Amino acid sequence: SLFAQEKCLSEIMFQEAAAKDPQLLRNREAMEEWTQQYLEQQQNQSATEKGAAVVKVIPVVVHVIHFNGSENISKAQIQNQIDILNEDFNALNADTANCPAVFQPLIGNTQVEFRLAQLDPNGNCTDGIVRVYSPLTVNARNNVKALSYWPSNQYLNMWVVNSIENSGGSPGQVIGFAQFPGTGSPLTDGVV
Repeated sequence: SLFAQEKCLSEIMFQEAAAKDPQLLRNREAMEEWTQQYLEQQQNQSATEKGAAVVKVIPVVVHVIHFNGSENISKAQIQNQIDILNEDFNALNADTANCPAVFQPLIGNTQVEFRLAQLDPNGNCTDGIVRVYSPLTVNARNNVKALSYWPSNQYLNMWVVNSIENSGGSPGQVIGFAQFPGTGSPLTDGVV
């Protein structure tokens, strides 16, 4: 048997949360308005006003929530994914030529670089990877975020798990989910 995959659970989880707290819808609308205003301001600025592009480095912490299974991925696998993320965000990946023609004019370098964190929240040296042994890795949701979390205003939190609970209604496995900007608690901000 073949099953479709619910690739991303983000919108489904957002709608579930917004049903309980309608303010989240207003927050998302406000964020969208702010984004549109920002884009209009950027389009109206000359190249001189914009200045030289400065690469924004985003420190990443990868929380590997595992139960001694295949989800306990290696540091090499994590670094490979960070490298691919940087290629994608900066239009350096070889498959940009496969992008549909309608989107070709939108391809660009975001001037963002993701790096595994080198310092933890206490200022100690780290490789940016935290491993936590927990059965919550199976059918995970936001519950795994409390197991290991670094301040989201300083780090991009990513959680690696065995599987994600699928409440989307379609069969198959969920590949991931993230919290939309301004629509939830900073304590759950990040990507699973």
